[in-house]
Amino acid sequence: MRAFSTTILISTIFFVNILFGNKVSILFTANINATYQNCNCGSNPLGGIDRIKTYIDDFRKNNINTIVIDGGNICNSYPFIELNNAVYKSLSLLNYDLLAPGVHLFFENKNLYNQYSTKYYTDIINSNSNLNLNKSKDFIIDNVKIRFFGYISPDLFKYSAKPDWLILNEDLVEYEYILDGINVLLYNGYLQNAQKLIKIYKNFDLLLLSSDQQEGIWKTGSSVIVGGGHDAESIAVIEILVEGKSASYNVNYVKMDNSITSDKSILKLFQNINIKSETEKEEF
Repeated sequence: MRAFSTTILISTIFFVNILFGNKVSILFTANINATYQNCNCGSNPLGGIDRIKTYIDDFRKNNINTIVIDGGNICNSYPFIELNNAVYKSLSLLNYDLLAPGVHLFFENKNLYNQYSTKYYTDIINSNSNLNLNKSKDFIIDNVKIRFFGYISPDLFKYSAKPDWLILNEDLVEYEYILDGINVLLYNGYLQNAQKLIKIYKNFDLLLLSSDQQEGIWKTGSSVIVGGGHDAESIAVIEILVEGKSASYNVNYVKMDNSITSDKSILKLFQNINIKSETEKEEF
């Protein structure tokens, strides 16, 4: 049984001067696709891991009750070894609290997955595979209990080869939900499939959508779905306000535009990157 009733507030402003209840902020990125800086095209080009780094650091300074999450597909979908390796190195500078592998990682050779999963093991979750990863992760922020789960939809491999070392379960068979907090699913897949799943497994209060590469907020039953956008063009800022046994969600997409300063430590990682496919380079 769900412990929290759910309402959603969609607006372009944050809660101000909250007098009652407890508040948790979630910064959510997904489908960055190795966009380490903007395209420098047009009047106000969006995007860049360099700007995401700056925004996360500044937000955390002013909002201590914050969880920073990447929902997956931070690397490029093509096997550009040097580029994608640099992207994963950038995670140590971005300081995410929680990571989902995403589907792009499985288009690379297994060496990259092994390096990523070993270095960031404590922060990575996946709940429906044979991977030796954490099945869930709990946070207690401002006395609010939140449990996160991760799911990779098998449908993502409908047109792409799935590596033989990855086994995915379609059903959610071993999920231990919390009854006195908020259950969140990091879902790598398509919106339509996410909406079908959430109608069957009704214990999820919030679903953070990756792989579908779109911004948006959808209400399905008593659950809220938030899209992760794409190409580092925005960060979804989700404010959770808990009063008693009720939780409300305020969602705002912050554009990574030229008002946000580029972080030099990120750009340094990508200096002299020679983008070549896996077939053109030796495995590292």
